Parts: sequence; structure tokens; C-alpha cells
Amino acid sequence: MTDEQAHASAPLAIGRAIAFVGVVLVVWVLLAIRNPQLTYHFAPLIAAFVGPASLRTIGPVDAARAIPVAAATSVVVGLVSVVLHVTGGMEGPTFWNDGPALSEAILFAVLGAAGGTRVATRPNPGLLGSVFEG
Repeated sequence: MTDEQAHASAPLAIGRAIAFVGVVLVVWVLLAIRNPQLTYHFAPLIAAFVGPASLRTIGPVDAARAIPVAAATSVVVGLVSVVLHVTGGMEGPTFWNDGPALSEAILFAVLGAAGGTRVATRPNPGLLGSVFEG
């Protein structure tokens, strides 16, 4: 894909990122509301990961494009985590069995965003990047 084609496809890729993140967040919220005593450990990681990683649909992108998407995704996942925590939707245990699930969710959101950014920006798509390539 040429730079011109990639630039023209960027809005579609960002729209896809929003849709992927939205689907994961909706599923997570519905599960958390239904079973607040369970902790869905990897939901924030996956939600934050798919945002920047889905930019891979236009090929490898530069960090200037991937980092803002990763940051926005992390903030949205963090806000959803806070809302779930405040409303009692994150009452389950954490991996380290000490402290609130909110801390774990925010940590996993940051890790997911970093991993998704790596997938989006690396020249060779790798296994995870090949899932998102168009």
C-alpha cells in the first residue's frame, strides 16, 4: 500500500479501532454487571490492545499515528474501569489477591495499549499483526 492509499484509509482504520474497542468494552460491561464477583482480568488488556493494533489494517503505521490512538483507548478503558469499580462491577479477586481490581485493570490497559502500539508500528506484522492486516 502506498503512502497515499494509507493516508486515505486512515479514517476507516480509526473507525474500525473505535468499533473493535467498543465491542470489547460492551461485552466486558455486560459480563461485569451480570457477575460482579468475577474479575475479567484480560478484558481491559484486550480492549486497549485492539485500538492501536487495528490500525495495522492499513499496514505498519508510524508512532505519531499509533500513540494517540493507544492513549485515547487507554483513557476510555480506564474510565470504564473506574465506572465499573464505583458501581460495584469489579468485586472479584485480582491476580495478586491484594488491592482493588481497578489497579489491575488500569495496569492491564496500559500494557495492552503498549502491545497494540508495538503491533501497529513494527515493520513485520508478526502473528498478532497478521490478524489485523487487510
